[in-house]
Amino acid sequence: MKAFKLMFVASSDYDSLKTKGVAAMLSERSEGGFFERVISVHPLAKKSRVIPIKPGHDLVEFGFDFFRGGASSKLLRVLYSPFYIVRAAFGIARIVHEEGIDVVRASDPYWAALVAWLGTRRSNAHFVISVHADWDKRHQLDPKNGAPKLFGSRGAARLLARFLLGRAERVLCIRKSLFLPVERSGARLKALRLIPHGVDLTSFCGPSKPTIYTPPVGCKMVLFAGRLSCENYVDDVLELGRRFNAREDVLIVIAGGGPEEERLKKIIDSDPVLQKKLHFLGFVSIVQVLALRRVASVNLVLMGGYSLIESCASGRPTVAYDVEWHSELIEDGLSGRLVPEGDVDCLVSVIGSLLDDPDYAEKIGRNGREKAFRLHDMKKVFKIRASIYREILGEREG
Repeated sequence: MKAFKLMFVASSDYDSLKTKGVAAMLSERSEGGFFERVISVHPLAKKSRVIPIKPGHDLVEFGFDFFRGGASSKLLRVLYSPFYIVRAAFGIARIVHEEGIDVVRASDPYWAALVAWLGTRRSNAHFVISVHADWDKRHQLDPKNGAPKLFGSRGAARLLARFLLGRAERVLCIRKSLFLPVERSGARLKALRLIPHGVDLTSFCGPSKPTIYTPPVGCKMVLFAGRLSCENYVDDVLELGRRFNAREDVLIVIAGGGPEEERLKKIIDSDPVLQKKLHFLGFVSIVQVLALRRVASVNLVLMGGYSLIESCASGRPTVAYDVEWHSELIEDGLSGRLVPEGDVDCLVSVIGSLLDDPDYAEKIGRNGREKAFRLHDMKKVFKIRASIYREILGEREG
């Protein structure tokens, strides 16, 4: 059987992934060993370099430092952007040719897909795009940072995505709810495939690890752990703190960093109620986030991807807004609780009922854990993805 080779092109940066504590996810791109050789490419990174990830897997970054001043000046980066794109496309084409790459997968239908498509034009490599978010929904929630733009224009970015999605052999969606918006954005229906998120769930087996924070005696912890951005409804978390002012036994713990961090800190520091009801941990490692999820009275995930899976897998009850894909994992009242988007009154009521009924909270926590393990365990997901890659590559089992 032929040893297959994958190139994974992502609009990311290795240092940023390390800062977020998710750099280890790079090693999952071999899909459980289905691909013998993996080349990850970051076409718009801070520095130009090659980083060994593990045997058979290297990361190539085409950096802003290639042109003088590009690493330090945002204006120059914009001016240089056509040259960066051409450089990355030629670099990808060279690697595809030299390595004999079979599949080139872009992590989004924007910059990553553009350089990936250009780089495969003169090769036999299969060009596919994976879609990880409903970008229009994210833009609606956060017009500034929620979705990619092309030279400052969201409309231009949509046109680029439509062009590229229509040229991909397959469009790999991480959740069923993305099929309709992705098709509307230009993908062919027959090209759509589901590749669910896979999570290493071993951290949720065995005894819980010690946590960096323990709430005061008699306090029940409602945990919000995630990126502090408008698309994650962070202002609703603050409002939740105000609404729980009358309950002395409730403390909301916030763990994470992001573009709204400084603004949120200023609001909390200026509000005596929020100072009393919220405890801000700042950015903490993924190991600590998972440990905190396992001891929280309630996990609050108003908008989530991996974070929703991790919260359910923790075995503690999870509360989320009924948006995007959440209903695919949470069956309201059985494996978690879903609340209408933006309804903070309902959010308070649902969380309060879970805190006041520990037996019920324990039950839906167990159900959520079972469903997360059944749908998103990494080993199971690898098999699903391998079958799709076999289809792309023209192989069939049996």
